[in-house]
Amino acid sequence: MRRSRILVQREASSYRELRGGEDPPLGLLVIASACEAGAHVAALAAIGERLGITVVTIGPLDGLRSVRVDGDGTLSAPLGAAARLSVLSAESAAELLAAIAAGRGAIPDLASAAAAVPPHLDILDGPIEEVTPPNDAKRVELRLFGGLQVVVDGREVRTGLRRSSRALLALLAVRSEGVTMEEALDLLWHEEGRPDAGRTDFHAAVNSARGRIRDLLGTQEPMVISYVADYYRLDADIVDVDLWQFGRAMQRAAAATDEVTRRDALERACARVIGEPLAGIRGDWTESIREELRRRAVDALVQLAQLREDAGQVDAAIEALQSACTADPYDEALARQLMHVQIRHGRRDAADRTYRVLAARLAELDTEPDEETEELLEADDEVIGVAAHRKRIPGSGHAHLAIIDDETP
Repeated sequence: MRRSRILVQREASSYRELRGGEDPPLGLLVIASACEAGAHVAALAAIGERLGITVVTIGPLDGLRSVRVDGDGTLSAPLGAAARLSVLSAESAAELLAAIAAGRGAIPDLASAAAAVPPHLDILDGPIEEVTPPNDAKRVELRLFGGLQVVVDGREVRTGLRRSSRALLALLAVRSEGVTMEEALDLLWHEEGRPDAGRTDFHAAVNSARGRIRDLLGTQEPMVISYVADYYRLDADIVDVDLWQFGRAMQRAAAATDEVTRRDALERACARVIGEPLAGIRGDWTESIREELRRRAVDALVQLAQLREDAGQVDAAIEALQSACTADPYDEALARQLMHVQIRHGRRDAADRTYRVLAARLAELDTEPDEETEELLEADDEVIGVAAHRKRIPGSGHAHLAIIDDETP
């Protein structure tokens, strides 16, 4: 956002035009591992060249041109005028890593780290089988939105669960297809600085979760965490997860053929969004999941707001958009959409408050609302109503990004 506005202020179409002038902007190099890079990295690459941002991934990533670097630095294809990169010798690299390790802890085992696959959210995209009818609640429920909660027969389990057991339950809730013991150890123990953790630690976490929940159920029959073909997964016969409920409701909304059914499904989905997803659960593996859940939740809230407004439920529509702005506080287009609705229904004071909150949040990023947002408050109410109605689109209001072509360095 900040770099885009610098271009506008200096009347330039790209950072390349500013390199030879006074106070040239700094370039930004982003390096990511391809196996951990998500859509946000591809999106950054798509807009990066114009903004002075170069994205490099270790490993192939859709949309980026692949170049092989040999041991001596020779490139399989030139990068601009460069046919070779400078590389460190093994001795120099070892000295550099030793200096880093002295300040940050032990050097990670790169071989095992490369094998770890970050969690994903296919559960929100593929069909989710319902073993019981939608209204038939299961005895054990895991809640990820607002921080992990383990609920047995309607009562939250506050004691008797190891911290590692709670983290394992959260991981299994996200990875409904299951995880191997090795994957769980890499994500929950080794990333947390416990390279010595092994089978004993993992089984202690599994047994703690099983034992505590079984005690509260008053029976030793349910597995709670099942084990099939080297994979550990939650026992869906007795356990349900708010994330799964959210996914099922979103799928019903997508399949709906009328607005009433779609709105009802979105109401059920958004009722699950009660706070920051995975709050309190530590580990690098949670970041991409947390961001993806936030994006999905915002999309659902924006769609629900539009349907509510169309049905004449103005207060409820504004409430949904306010929840979306809380979930994604720096999204100016989202705040502007809320202001459109507030002004369109004669609530200019509320729109002014929305603007002030947005300005305060953007100030944290050392930037300020753009001209479109400023002009929104200055325009005539009737004109705003017509323009806002004409610009409404389904979804989150985010811009679509085009991936760079293969010829772009």
